[in-house]
Amino acid sequence: MIKKIGLIIFLLVLVPIILFLKNQNTRPPECHDQLGCVHLAPKETIKIGVIQDLSSNAASFGTDQVRIYELVLAQRNNRLLNRPVDLIIEDSKCLPEYGVLASRRLSSNPKIVAILGTTCSASAAKASQIVSDAGYTMISGTNSAASLTSVGGKAGPDWYPGFFRTMISNDSSGKAAAIFVSDKLGIERVAAIHDGDIYTKGYVSNFSRKFKDLGGQMVLVSSVNKGEKNMIPVLQAVKNSGAQLLFIPIFQAEGHLIIKQIKKVPGLKGIKVLGGNALVNDGFINLIGNDGVGMYFVSIAPPKKTERLDLLAKQFKDQYGESPKSNLFDYGFDAINILLSAIEKTAVTYPSGEVLIGRKSLRDTLYNTRNYNGLTGILNADSFGDLGIPRFHVVQITDPALKTEGLKTNVVFSIQNVDQ
Repeated sequence: MIKKIGLIIFLLVLVPIILFLKNQNTRPPECHDQLGCVHLAPKETIKIGVIQDLSSNAASFGTDQVRIYELVLAQRNNRLLNRPVDLIIEDSKCLPEYGVLASRRLSSNPKIVAILGTTCSASAAKASQIVSDAGYTMISGTNSAASLTSVGGKAGPDWYPGFFRTMISNDSSGKAAAIFVSDKLGIERVAAIHDGDIYTKGYVSNFSRKFKDLGGQMVLVSSVNKGEKNMIPVLQAVKNSGAQLLFIPIFQAEGHLIIKQIKKVPGLKGIKVLGGNALVNDGFINLIGNDGVGMYFVSIAPPKKTERLDLLAKQFKDQYGESPKSNLFDYGFDAINILLSAIEKTAVTYPSGEVLIGRKSLRDTLYNTRNYNGLTGILNADSFGDLGIPRFHVVQITDPALKTEGLKTNVVFSIQNVDQ
């Protein structure tokens, strides 16, 4: 009898313990991250958002970025944390309003771990605010507007926590352009045209500031509207200003019309013209043809040729039947790889197979990126999310038939330390 009573007491104590432990094992992991967590069930697919320009005149850059993401995931057998990965792709059309729509859709999905994008800086400003406010993280391989990170060492007007980029800020590229124009060409009077968005307007502002420091004179700073077809009035103003060089760090749609219409303004045909990296693509060169012979571009200098880069270019061509159409695919490669590495470091996997990825922890991991061996160099994140290494070429068109491949072999100026 005593033994039976003892057994009953033992069971009365043991059963609650077993039930407690069972409940502990079945209870979802608790998130203690300040910005919340992505909770993945066992074997649940990892979702990564993508905001890229896929349908405007800058689509060559966005398409290259998406293709690079696909190649990188293919190299991993489309697996991360031992589970499949889905890219949820949105088209920003290189317009602010579409960047807003895309970022709202992606950041309202609690299963999106992070976002790759955008292509154009104009799409990024409001998008990065929406993404940041939602606690998400975004990293770009092409955005270059200085205002998205820092200007002169201080937070830019469009900076928000959680935005990162491997691309180089046009704070640096504007300085590089000014140094080339002043020191290499000996130009003293420059006219500039932007289209009003944060990338082109900021680029002109950064150029102007440095050019004036070097003793140059900005005789005209003007703008054209996106979609404008008649460039004669602004080109007439350029002629009247007495400029020796026209700086147009704008996009293909308006840029090619400026080049084609220069010859229609008497006395302007021989003016030197300098564009930005947004015009370094086959589509633009095809449009301007022989009218572009002699035109200069401030271009992102490619990394040193390596077996890794050669292999990536070969894989790209094998997969898509053509080489990249822009010169920024390697920056996209570094962006997605840095993000995937940070997700791996941040994720916590539980015995149940569930995974928690803290959103602030993911940001912190990215801000702590140090000595990352990327295709574009050894990358380190600063407190504003910049990872890129300022490194520039100025290239010139001599034979439009060679397209961007011809530009690579016609470097007329190189610079890295723009602040020295």
